Amino acid sequence: MKFHRDRILALFGIMLLVGSNFMGATVAQNAKPVYLSPAYNYYISAFGTHLFWNESIYADSLSYFSDHIEFANASLGAASNASQSFGIAVEYANATLESISQSSVKLSLSALFPGQDLAYLYFYLNNLSAAQFSVFIGSSAITSRNYYTSLASFDSSPAPAVFVNATGNYVEIKTPSFEMVTISHTIATTLSTGTSTSGSQAYLGQILTAVTIVILIALVLGLYLARRRKKQSQPKVS
Repeated sequence: MKFHRDRILALFGIMLLVGSNFMGATVAQNAKPVYLSPAYNYYISAFGTHLFWNESIYADSLSYFSDHIEFANASLGAASNASQSFGIAVEYANATLESISQSSVKLSLSALFPGQDLAYLYFYLNNLSAAQFSVFIGSSAITSRNYYTSLASFDSSPAPAVFVNATGNYVEIKTPSFEMVTISHTIATTLSTGTSTSGSQAYLGQILTAVTIVILIALVLGLYLARRRKKQSQPKVS
């Protein structure tokens, strides 16, 4: 069997193509324009409070305001994790982003000062008027009778309570300042139009692709060595 140089080059080309796709897929899973490690936080100057995050944030963009911060297509922990677009502010407490999914955000609150028992959490969402909300304080849902569209009624109500401001595209949550707050809604706001891949699926795909590359390398080397042995075994003509 005769092995030609162009066959070997073609196999190298296939190997490089698969390898480039492998590298491209790996970068795509971790590539977003904005990356913020937990070493950073956002100071909400209008309220003198801070928003922290317990894992690295990956996002398409950030928008800063004196009274809140907005994330576009943001995820926690990895760029390939579930993401959504939303805004956050907190008053009379600091907040930490604990988790993000396509339809919920979970935050933990800590009082600014000893004896500060009440906090206000603001959650911004596009198309707010079309959304249905469920707000949980700890594991208990705030009942529908404690949702208000009148600010005066909300201000006079005890915590926990929710004010829905459809014009401003935000909800205001009155809550104890030491609780975990989960905001769930019916609108999935991720900006990505591509298909999502779970971390385990992505990792398995990377393993399979790496195995394919190793097999291709072994095949090319085998062809090369077989050709060398064949040439060396041919008798020399004097």
